Amino acid sequence: MGGTVMTVRGPVSGSDLGITLPHEHLQIDLYRMSRNRDGYVDDLGLAIIEARQFAEAGGRTMVDLTTDCIGRDPLMLRQVAEETGLNIIMGCGYYRNPYIDESVNKTSVRAITQWIVDEIEHGVRDTGIRPGVIGECGVEREWVTPLEERALRGAARAQRITGLPMSLHATRSPIGLELLTILEEEGADLRRVALSHCDNYPHPDFHEAVAKRQAYVEFDRHDPRWPWEQERRVANIRELARRGYLHQILISHDICHISERAAYGGPGYCYVLEGVVPMLRDAGFSEEEIHIILVENPRRWLTGE
Repeated sequence: MGGTVMTVRGPVSGSDLGITLPHEHLQIDLYRMSRNRDGYVDDLGLAIIEARQFAEAGGRTMVDLTTDCIGRDPLMLRQVAEETGLNIIMGCGYYRNPYIDESVNKTSVRAITQWIVDEIEHGVRDTGIRPGVIGECGVEREWVTPLEERALRGAARAQRITGLPMSLHATRSPIGLELLTILEEEGADLRRVALSHCDNYPHPDFHEAVAKRQAYVEFDRHDPRWPWEQERRVANIRELARRGYLHQILISHDICHISERAAYGGPGYCYVLEGVVPMLRDAGFSEEEIHIILVENPRRWLTGE
């Protein structure tokens, strides 16, 4: 139960992480490329209210995977942590096309690695606030562009140097397996890697293939507004556990649009606890197994223990 994790307020023991959402966004700017106002999430007051609701429901830790190129605000994250008492873990690195600046094409992989390592060791700019996870990093489509590969290799090397956990973005295809290969080539520890959005490619054999690579399989788009998708998501979780990979399952919401906040009719940060957990019980999961998914798995991903 040992190990420490860097939060926006400093290091905490792995034993203090408790119930953890491993993939969220308290603030994010997807608007600058999508031109969709729904993707500009910047309401500090509402972030505090809804994060506090998660804490009151029993939550203890939230991983915010907003990177610098999509509006990361370390001071805002620290304020939310101070107002709510939550452990908030901040991400770093590059996101994906089209949010990665073209200037990265002229940046060496070595320089990308050094930038990430510098943030991890010294903090973001002059804030002194240090990331506790690398990511989310990944791809936009069903292939890896040269720009995305450069960013991924830099992040993988930083993971090898610092030992931090890493979160990958891949969706609607099995491209995540190729991302794991790129990381492996750079010496990253796949036991500390979470492949996000696996529920958006709802094929049990794919989920098992990810788990066999020793990475975490993350089901992070839980949302009650589409019941049939939610039922399939829980069935996929049940199947992966049945195949022997309970200890590599992570679940979260990935709140990255205004409409996904509870105040606007979305799942908010409490749906996993208030809606998904009862569905897991109905699917045959024991309380011990649910504890493993909500507490033990994210703790091992974050601490390496």
